Amino acid sequence: MRDLLEFILSRDFSVHVASNGREALELTMRIRPDLVVTDIMMPVMSGTELCREIKRDQNIYRTPVMLVSSKADSEMKVAGLELGADDYVTKPFHPKELLARARGLVKVRTLQRSIEERNSSLETALNDLKAAESMLIQSERLAAVGELAAGIAHEVNNPVNFALNAVRALRVDVDAITAIAESITVIDWDDHRKLDGQVRLLRTTLDEIAVIETAASANELGGIVADGLERTQALVKCLLDFSSPERIEHGVVDVAACIRSTAKLLSPSISNNDTTLEIEIEGQLPDISGSAAAINQVLLNLMKNAVDACDDSGGSIRITARGHSSRVDIRVTDDGPGIPADKLKRIFEPFFTTKSPGSGTGLGLSISLKIARSHDGDLTVQSELGAGTTFTLS
Repeated sequence: MRDLLEFILSRDFSVHVASNGREALELTMRIRPDLVVTDIMMPVMSGTELCREIKRDQNIYRTPVMLVSSKADSEMKVAGLELGADDYVTKPFHPKELLARARGLVKVRTLQRSIEERNSSLETALNDLKAAESMLIQSERLAAVGELAAGIAHEVNNPVNFALNAVRALRVDVDAITAIAESITVIDWDDHRKLDGQVRLLRTTLDEIAVIETAASANELGGIVADGLERTQALVKCLLDFSSPERIEHGVVDVAACIRSTAKLLSPSISNNDTTLEIEIEGQLPDISGSAAAINQVLLNLMKNAVDACDDSGGSIRITARGHSSRVDIRVTDDGPGIPADKLKRIFEPFFTTKSPGSGTGLGLSISLKIARSHDGDLTVQSELGAGTTFTLS
């Protein structure tokens, strides 16, 4: 029977033979065939046992198995089919029927392999695409930070200068207070003869230095230093929150805090542009699940576009935020010139921009839309020539 099966199948296939079920299983694991054709009654391991072992092995379970049985083996045949056998042929069989069934099973297996390879290629391509998309989002974020750098540097420079000047003045006050402390330490409180003269000298020193005013000045200068450094720290924190790639993980997002910190980042550009910014946050906004860094990126892009729309002539920007159960709607409205209808239809297309060449990548809004949708939200726009533009982030 084994020689007969090999003779018939060798017309179309390269055939490997085994004398028992155990040998067949080892051969199957080694060569990974397109089809296993097995008798049911075999020594060492039966055909049904062979079928069971093949179907339970994660490496070879997709290998089709054809059982060859006699009419007396009907119960075993059913058992084999229940164990996952793909087909069976009853003895006696016609050689053409056997070959046709084998061709069909091998064709199905070949198609499966092709689909698996394509799925693997698609999965690899999808992973590459996600990695590229992540890099693109991060590069766009860093590009935005680069554009803000000059304004941020100026904004940081002011409080740092205030703090430095205050520290210089503070050193003078500290030196004066140190002199008083030294005058006190040299007084011999037990020598009553010298005590009166030393106290008069101390009083003269106190009058010359104006100790009360000096202490008040030192306290005021210390407050200036603390205020300047706190303002600088707040700006640096905003930049870190915005630009750090490791902050992209999802969690609970305080949307109101995102709006305020992003507005703070843009404050230099807004003041330089002679633009007014109004923020209206209605009540307590619900926390949302997502990435604070990603939400900040969308908000910065929308606010920056609004500032650019107001141009050098100045204007006003209004940001409103309202909560609706588990959703937050944020509107960024400017009173700029508006967007023409033909450009409005393409506003979210990658690389499309209404700005002059070299002024933008054309990726900001397309990335912002993707971020919004990844948070189960949306980003829409309404604009009319001469009446400004409103972007709504939901």
